[in-house]
Amino acid sequence: MLAEPRAPKEDPDKDTRKAFKSLPVLQLFKHHLKDFEGGSRKPQVAKDHTRRVCRLLYEIDDHPSSVKPLWDSNNINYLKNNFFKGNDLLGEEEKRQPTTLKAYIGSLRLFFQFVIARQEEIRKLEDFGDADLRLVNSAMARLETWPKALADAMNKRKADIRLRDVDEKLCVKDYEAFFHSQRD
Repeated sequence: MLAEPRAPKEDPDKDTRKAFKSLPVLQLFKHHLKDFEGGSRKPQVAKDHTRRVCRLLYEIDDHPSSVKPLWDSNNINYLKNNFFKGNDLLGEEEKRQPTTLKAYIGSLRLFFQFVIARQEEIRKLEDFGDADLRLVNSAMARLETWPKALADAMNKRKADIRLRDVDEKLCVKDYEAFFHSQRD
């Protein structure tokens, strides 16, 4: 486990993203989300969830041949410290907002639910055993509190936006100044 957070990797290039999306389990995940069992999500929503899972897998491994690293306990620690906590180390332009990070957590939880629901099909695609199933359940339990951990940051962002909106609101003096200006 890392002692200090480190900034996340840069987003993968187009070819790497294609390689990730071509992994059979991730293709099955995308199809599952569009299916009745997966909630009949729209194709774009299924694509977004799959893209987020691919991005988290890329954070762990540059060129994975399997999705198994996603539920490894050490890699969950790595994601927590680098991708989520390490987000604070990025510059203001690169930083992902708390709601975006919450969306990544939601996609990862959906993926774990998919792995549990479709474990028999996944066994045919790659080596997946009972130990993996226990690790998936453990990873899901660990993810339960992560959205709550972002709640303070989300509330702070909402408060900042409200303050900015109040500051930008035009008052009576602004209208009077405009009407008595040369532009009027």
